[in-house]
Amino acid sequence: MLVVMRLSGSHLMHAAVAGFGLALMLVLGSCNAPTNNKAAPVAELSAERRILAQLAKYEDGVRRMDFDDVADLFVANGKVVNPGRPEVEGRELIRVFLKSFSGYKVIENTDHADSTVVEGKSAQQTGTYAQTVTIPEGDTVHVKGRFEAWWVLDYDGEWRLARMETTPQQ
Repeated sequence: MLVVMRLSGSHLMHAAVAGFGLALMLVLGSCNAPTNNKAAPVAELSAERRILAQLAKYEDGVRRMDFDDVADLFVANGKVVNPGRPEVEGRELIRVFLKSFSGYKVIENTDHADSTVVEGKSAQQTGTYAQTVTIPEGDTVHVKGRFEAWWVLDYDGEWRLARMETTPQQ
């Protein structure tokens, strides 16, 4: 059971920023067969699985707080979007942004991709997340919300994040 605390002030900001970290513990359950009883093209199933695998790498990097690994999952001009904060654009600026949270400790992540829609060399993924984080002051915060990820097939054949947006629940 996840307990969500009602936060205000700096704790709310810490919780909103902590929400950036997405997990994949539940994502594998989202790999369902199409519900329209039509077989999806093999290339789309393969792309969806590859994107889910990339999301698993993202989750693992966040859980381990390996900000270099997380930043490397973005395209060169990728974006991180969090409510109440300026967008962070560019892989290197994302890396710097993430490293600014080195005083935090991710205790638990869960993530569930509700939908992954692949169209050619791009994909959009939506889902929910929940996270437990210890902030530098020593308090533990619980945050949950929704995420939306835009993926692109990069020049090297890897799916990378063009944009990651999180919206914590109030």
